[in-house]
Amino acid sequence: MKKIQRLIKDMCYELDAAEHYAKHALRNKDEDKELGDVYERVARQELDHCEMFHAQAVRLIRDYAKEPPESMRAIWEYEHDRIMERDAKIRVMLNLYDGR
Repeated sequence: MKKIQRLIKDMCYELDAAEHYAKHALRNKDEDKELGDVYERVARQELDHCEMFHAQAVRLIRDYAKEPPESMRAIWEYEHDRIMERDAKIRVMLNLYDGR
């Protein structure tokens, strides 16, 4: 359970950073495209880090020796939904940057 908690915190940290960089990408898009591009790339890297942590959390839950406790599943489902919503919001921001 402690590993899952740590991974959730780490995913949120990566999402915070990705959102920060995505905002800077959008702010710089018109006045300094080269800088905006750097921020956009770094934001996507942070999302990649979040995906790596997510994969490990899924693996830990899947590989749990027995059926994961209901409390673990409930916390994971709640946090997972929040994380996926934030991830989607940031990807929309980055798609706006790319003009999609």
